Amino acid sequence: MTAKVITPRKFYTKEQFERDLVRFAEYLRNIGVKSGDRVLLKGKTSYSFSVALFSLIHLDTSIILVDHQQTSKKTDEMLSRTNVRWKLLGNSDGKDPKNNHTFFYEECIQQAEDLPNPTQSFTFANWKERRDAVILWSSGSTGEPKGIVKSGRSIWDNIEKTRMAMGYRHDDVLMPLLPFSHYYGLSILLIWWQQQCSLVIPQYHMLNQVVNLILKKGVTVIDAAPSTYYSLLDLMQKKPEMVEQMHRVRMWCVGGAPLSKHLIDQFYQTFGRFLLDGYGLTEVGNVAVANLKNPRACGNPLKGVDVQIMDDNEEEVSTFQTGGIWVRSHGLMEGYLDSNGIIVPPKSKWYDTGDLGFFDSDGNLHVIGRKHAVHRMGYTLYPASLERKIEECGCSVKVIALDEERKGCFLHFFIEDQETRSTRFWKKQIYPLLFSYERPNEIWIIKNFPLNHNGKVDLVKLREMAVNKRKSSYFTANDDRREVQYVIPHSKLD
Repeated sequence: MTAKVITPRKFYTKEQFERDLVRFAEYLRNIGVKSGDRVLLKGKTSYSFSVALFSLIHLDTSIILVDHQQTSKKTDEMLSRTNVRWKLLGNSDGKDPKNNHTFFYEECIQQAEDLPNPTQSFTFANWKERRDAVILWSSGSTGEPKGIVKSGRSIWDNIEKTRMAMGYRHDDVLMPLLPFSHYYGLSILLIWWQQQCSLVIPQYHMLNQVVNLILKKGVTVIDAAPSTYYSLLDLMQKKPEMVEQMHRVRMWCVGGAPLSKHLIDQFYQTFGRFLLDGYGLTEVGNVAVANLKNPRACGNPLKGVDVQIMDDNEEEVSTFQTGGIWVRSHGLMEGYLDSNGIIVPPKSKWYDTGDLGFFDSDGNLHVIGRKHAVHRMGYTLYPASLERKIEECGCSVKVIALDEERKGCFLHFFIEDQETRSTRFWKKQIYPLLFSYERPNEIWIIKNFPLNHNGKVDLVKLREMAVNKRKSSYFTANDDRREVQYVIPHSKLD
């Protein structure tokens, strides 16, 4: 099977893709871009974005990836630390004027078509040895985004081990429903190149188009965030006849956020397939992956990746015991960027992920969520563990804890419920699952969780809403039980 890049409008052979990227690299070289330059790349997931990315790899530049939804002001704040020499943008938004060092890559790629056919081949060789090959940004779901510096070698080797663990085939057709500006999407793009299979690049927020391409282009592997799978399941309820037509998809992969039991069960009931979960962080790369041979939890750690579950005293705990996840990996970052753009290396080869999890008896990693211990009524609680408990009643919930002088903290439970059922209904569901000291002070009912740029639940926005509750919502109160239900208009979340 000839490897192709397929878009909603046309397809390109791998040879055409390589020709386009090398020719664009020559265009960039002609305007002054050279090895070692730091270049911002900001744009939507697309064929032209992929061409621009691989062109910058070919030129051995230091690539700064920024989400296309990031505002110009926020982008400038982030870039003040990175010593950027060039900006490559997907399109003009009226806020980034074109100048001698700012270019719109879609226009430039078209102009590069007038250049002679290239005589040299694409190469990763120099870029793989670059210490600052890529600078990515943490999601900012819990605070201010951090600049994360990754070497080319750490990325390449981590992707290769991921590819081998997943068991991709040369006849696979990959469809990542992800932004390529984040590590998950970037990793699938590089897996495609290593595997030499075919790639479908849709407008991944347009689910009708996505489903149409799955059916017509023979997609076999899909990667997406949990939020995308929820939307896909909603669509399948309206078009159940399409479920059977998607039988050629052999791997439905998910990552980027903790996977709830509710979504696992709902997906299996609809498609008769397991969602294959994975665990990783931009700082350390992919850590563990489930595959068709072992679909349980997040599977086993990748070859060469060591994972330990530690208690609060940094002592390793036993099987099935929950603790903090620590990782030692070939994919470890070079460091974070400080305010002056200097790389601050990690203090240890072991990285504290800040996540909670445990190993089962088969060595599968189960990830619960962020650690964030809080103290309440004399007890130590983990919001992520509370969320997993509540999932047993078939809902998605996020727990926000706010400091409170007398009780230690107030617990706000945000429940995602399309039907916006009452507090009374949800109390009957969740109270039997919780000890008295785990029960919420306040309950919020939301039709859809707010999401950040890469599909994760925006915890910053939820926290802001909890702090400013009376300004952000309307509510009804049950004074004698001291609990409050907040029904949030969807417009408040936009």
